[in-house]
Amino acid sequence: MRAGEPAAVWQRRAIRLGIALAVVVCLLGSAFTLFAMRKTDWYGDEYTYVAAARQLALLATGKAGFSDATAQIVIGPGWFMPGMAIVGAPLFVVLPDASQLAIRAWFCLVNLALWAGLVRSFARKLGPPYLIALLIFPTLAANWSVLTAGAFPDLTAGILGAYALLAAYRIGLGLLRGTLPGWGQIARFEAWSVLALYVRGPQIVVVLATHALLIALALAVAGARGKAIGRIVAGLMLFALCLAPWSVLISRHLGAPVLTTSNVPLVLADSFGDPARTCFGRCPPPGDDIWPAYHYARRQARASGANELTVERAMMRNSLAGLTPGAYLAKVRQHFGTFLFDPAGTLRLYLPAAYAIPKPLRGAFYTTVSTLTWLVYAPFLLALFVANLAIFRSGPEARLQSLLIKLATGCLFLQPFVHKCSGRYWVTFAPLAAWSAALIVTALLDRRAATVSGQTRWLDRAQTAYAIIFAAAMITVLLA
Repeated sequence: MRAGEPAAVWQRRAIRLGIALAVVVCLLGSAFTLFAMRKTDWYGDEYTYVAAARQLALLATGKAGFSDATAQIVIGPGWFMPGMAIVGAPLFVVLPDASQLAIRAWFCLVNLALWAGLVRSFARKLGPPYLIALLIFPTLAANWSVLTAGAFPDLTAGILGAYALLAAYRIGLGLLRGTLPGWGQIARFEAWSVLALYVRGPQIVVVLATHALLIALALAVAGARGKAIGRIVAGLMLFALCLAPWSVLISRHLGAPVLTTSNVPLVLADSFGDPARTCFGRCPPPGDDIWPAYHYARRQARASGANELTVERAMMRNSLAGLTPGAYLAKVRQHFGTFLFDPAGTLRLYLPAAYAIPKPLRGAFYTTVSTLTWLVYAPFLLALFVANLAIFRSGPEARLQSLLIKLATGCLFLQPFVHKCSGRYWVTFAPLAAWSAALIVTALLDRRAATVSGQTRWLDRAQTAYAIIFAAAMITVLLA
């Protein structure tokens, strides 16, 4: 900083330099990821998403009709939302025989474009601390770059969900200031919510909870609360209309009502049940994840004439019979271990099929990526926990951000209670961790005295109630 140069000018230059460095590191990380993964086979659910994307491209170009075979490829067993297949389909329209490298590069490009837009949106609406936080994390987390080139939905859903929460923040802040939400604001919020849900089914919990919070905010303000609630409810109806085509399609294909996905019974049995009872005995033949149970349910359904979802629910009840609270919480604790503390776990699973990396170097590659990921991941994970336990009172902006972070974290943290977890799920809450860090910093720098009004008092009470519940849940899971 030169003599006489205003501090604001120096600040802007420092921020620009930081942005440039973060962008360069991010692009280099993505380029290196694509080089290292250019011959990496698909893993797990990626096979399903890529196959569905190819089929949608054939459907879009008229090379395939909407037959039972197409539905079987796109819907499959009913466990997957169609969002990632829709994301991948444009590439196959242009390049029907796209190589694996091209497919990974396409997913990487889409994710980085969405991420750049999110960083810009946070910077414009909330200020420089939020820009800096998001540029550091997860942008500079090494395994985040690896996952941008994957066909898994979690990273994409985390970004789209953050867009929806930011849109909800604008609506909520307007409500606290007595402003009726505009139809454009409602439409943007619903659009981001629908996109996030179509990519990842569990996002529906966050969407419904966010709508409930907005309705509660509308009830708390004086004036045109009826109109405000009406517009939010109309938005929720629009959301339901956008979800309906998928719900109708999957329900017709599976022959039973399904809202988003159908895997809940088998997932619960696999996560908490007795494997010796799931298939009314052990599932033959043994295999990965819930596939053996799924194939058994299909065979039983065909033999008995029952619907396979009915059979799956019976299998779940049989598998969970005798589950004690202590055994359930022990499983939940185990799930949280991988949900929170294995941020490079997906890379470890990729390594056996990472044919571009010589076998002797794969261990060192994993150790390097894991270490670089943890250096950035650990402080932001801590910030997320602090934001979920702290009460922010410096103004309506901080209060509302705090509630949105708490609400979304609580919803996303339900997964270990219903589903065994892997190291790929942390990217769903990564934007919330960056948002938490920025909120904490701005709250510490804010010198304003805490103000309380009739409209904000209940926000403080809601924060306090949530923090108590969150702390109690943590203690129960850790000590039970």
